[in-house]
Amino acid sequence: MVEYFIDTSALLKRYRTEEKGAEIVNSIFKESDAERVISYLSIVETLNIFYGLYRKNKITNEELQILLSIFYKDIAMGVIRIYEATENHAYKSETQIAKAQSLSVKDRRGRPDPIDVLILTCALDFKDLDLIFVSSDLTLNQLAEQENIKVLNPEREIVDVNIKTNNAYTRAKGADKKLQ
Repeated sequence: MVEYFIDTSALLKRYRTEEKGAEIVNSIFKESDAERVISYLSIVETLNIFYGLYRKNKITNEELQILLSIFYKDIAMGVIRIYEATENHAYKSETQIAKAQSLSVKDRRGRPDPIDVLILTCALDFKDLDLIFVSSDLTLNQLAEQENIKVLNPEREIVDVNIKTNNAYTRAKGADKKLQ
């Protein structure tokens, strides 16, 4: 079974379907033989972004309520599994913080913030499984790749719907090879 550990930057595309990469993220949610995991920290980040969109008048109160309802339903129905960060994860994140400081920054967002690093540290617990880290954050993805984790960036990948597999990562990487 494929384990998708989804960072907040990608998770939001599940609910904001007009965003670049939303189609790829939603294809992950259609995979019946996959598990989708987020850190409980992503709940807080997602709620903060939803309310920020409302405060900035980018969505109406009705749209906010719909987003919240769908998000909470995904959690309640087990569509998304919540993984808890522990004190141990906080201490283990020091390694990732040190690595992040040495990265050449390719992303407009700069280096990953501490919450993102903590989310990646949680994802490392799944490293021995068929883990795919899903994130739109380039520098966070660099850190994941340094840990030999498969990364799926929904903003950068092209998914070939003709490749016969239910796995979005395999379809994306297959499409990438066809382009080379």
